[in-house]
Amino acid sequence: MTAGKVVVIGRCIGIVIVAVILQVSVMSSLGVLGVRPELTLLLAVAAGVAAGPDRGVVLGFSLGLTYDLFLQTPLGMTALVYCVVAYSAGRLQLQMAASRRSARMLFVGIGSALGVVAWVLVGRLLDAVGPPMTTIARVAIVVGVFNAAGALVATRLWTWVFAPDAPTRIPT
Repeated sequence: MTAGKVVVIGRCIGIVIVAVILQVSVMSSLGVLGVRPELTLLLAVAAGVAAGPDRGVVLGFSLGLTYDLFLQTPLGMTALVYCVVAYSAGRLQLQMAASRRSARMLFVGIGSALGVVAWVLVGRLLDAVGPPMTTIARVAIVVGVFNAAGALVATRLWTWVFAPDAPTRIPT
């Protein structure tokens, strides 16, 4: 394994750990309209958009599984949804060949909203969660808007992680 791969893996592990800690501690106390931001979902979808579907799957699964350790849902449920959503967003990004900022924001926002809906549908299939449809729509819209707003920062973060000659600090 080359030194570059070790650096990339270390950065990924660090981001996953910090993101889940922030999600569990800080994001759980924030919210708009009773909806808390989903930082882990943002990073999973942004990984698919910025780093491609293959890396998005791995990072989405890692973020979801680590976050699952703190949830009261079946282990692996969030990991399943995150990896599917990250892969889909990455494939769509490749199909559209769009690298404009607005396209990245749109893909991350819509992918996040669909991720919320998918998470609830999988939860219902497993008989784990079952909020009313009005709640699902509100949460999906708010999370989609939050994550679209953070899409540029998140995609830049993943671009920095996977750049072959990335500096040790994120450029501003």
